[in-house]
Amino acid sequence: MSVKKTSFNIPIYKIKLQKHNLIKSDLIKLLEDSAQSSSSTETEKLSAFDYCDSDDFDREWVKFICGYLQEELGDIFEDLQWSNARLMDIWFQKYELYDTHGWHTHAGHYSGIYYVNLNEKSPRTEFINLYTKDIVEFDCNEGDIILFPGLIPHRS
Repeated sequence: MSVKKTSFNIPIYKIKLQKHNLIKSDLIKLLEDSAQSSSSTETEKLSAFDYCDSDDFDREWVKFICGYLQEELGDIFEDLQWSNARLMDIWFQKYELYDTHGWHTHAGHYSGIYYVNLNEKSPRTEFINLYTKDIVEFDCNEGDIILFPGLIPHRS
């Protein structure tokens, strides 16, 4: 098998959820009240998540946040020329001190991260450039959303 290394200019977006400060406390309460799992393996330790229900759009926190996300992501979908873009899966992950999630990818075209509650000491998601093997970290703050091609390996 041969691999031709080319320089595709695939966009990665970083935007601010404009109503973050308005909705943060309500969203956190809904997340805390939702059904959660935890995980601890060699490559990950997650204090809470609901990935197993990622296709359930009837969860209260999902119904609450989806309108805000769609409002913000509309310009990105337009930039990508996606007239019929839609969310396929949505879940949350909660990280406590020393929690990690090793290198992984996602199915689908684009994946996103919304930083709901983030302080200065919290680690940001890292991405790996598949050609140079450089590790890239975006300067993210609470309320930011990163939208990126799901095939890019990343970790938290």
